[in-house]
Amino acid sequence: MNTLEILQDATVRFEKLTYFTGAEEDGPDLNELLQEHDDAKLKGLFGFDTEGLGDQELMLSLEENYTGYFFANAHTPIRTHHKEGSKGFRYSWSHTTFTLIHASSFEELVDKAVVWAKLEHERMKNG
Repeated sequence: MNTLEILQDATVRFEKLTYFTGAEEDGPDLNELLQEHDDAKLKGLFGFDTEGLGDQELMLSLEENYTGYFFANAHTPIRTHHKEGSKGFRYSWSHTTFTLIHASSFEELVDKAVVWAKLEHERMKNG
């Protein structure tokens, strides 16, 4: 199965995908992606408090440990199940939930997105 088929099968897609090669090269793109997430999410992801850091300061901090990483918002549609626990559901790509993921390879990024989407689907199924 190719990457596109894996993502389609898991009903997940990437938005705002960026490959971070450094603060000067990709800082603005990564910063735009990070703006969609609160400081608590970023602290959990990076292990340090990002609150109060300026854009450039944050990018320089990430440059130390995350140069060569892929970052993306993984999206999956919010499913509406016919009843709790039901296998039957409907969804629309215009109504999604998303999370920020990062990985040192594109294959790992895809794997993380698929695992996250499957957990979200189970959560939606069970109410």
